[in-house]
Amino acid sequence: MSEDKPRPVIAPPDMLPLVDKVTEKMGKLFDTMKMDIGTGRRTMAGTQYMLIGLEALGVYLKKALDEILDPNGRNIIMYKLGFAIGNAEAMRLKELLDLEPGPEHLIAGPIFAAHAGFVFVKFLPGSNPVPNDEYVLHYDHPGSFEAVYWKEKVGQTEEPVCHFGSGYAAGWCSKAMGIELTAIETLCEAKGDHTCRYVMVPDSRVMEYQERLDEFR
Repeated sequence: MSEDKPRPVIAPPDMLPLVDKVTEKMGKLFDTMKMDIGTGRRTMAGTQYMLIGLEALGVYLKKALDEILDPNGRNIIMYKLGFAIGNAEAMRLKELLDLEPGPEHLIAGPIFAAHAGFVFVKFLPGSNPVPNDEYVLHYDHPGSFEAVYWKEKVGQTEEPVCHFGSGYAAGWCSKAMGIELTAIETLCEAKGDHTCRYVMVPDSRVMEYQERLDEFR
């Protein structure tokens, strides 16, 4: 990849060859995007997609859920929705792009998300994306749509709001690494923080990391 061309993810130097390899594959996949106005179908590699304003997902779906659930229930639903979609997309893209299990499959997640206009990812020091209980992923989603739209339409909050994005990332990485993972948002722009920041860890170690969140802010 040309040095003056921006990459779709900020990653450590040792991962950049893998980023460039998967970015090339992803570009070819998105070149297959087609729109047939006569049938109302937008497809990519044979799968139908729909354009949706992310404000609807980041604000109005949550407001609809607030009519039937308490805030904690709403947040769980948004997280599980994101997890399910991320998990399914990771499974589908692995076959389409012939991705190797592990780091190549994992890095395809943020690259796909950037191409899709969903999120930009910056990996941070302290990450250790290995397929066992020592897995840790520390990363930012600068300008997360959930935080930006919530702050704009609802106002500043005291708690993180990016539950869909957290779930999507955990769903994708769980499929890529073959272990069950949970993503926890430690900073959120909707709270007035400078970025949306997360730590992702194995389900079996969530309680341990809940007590160490200050290390990942």
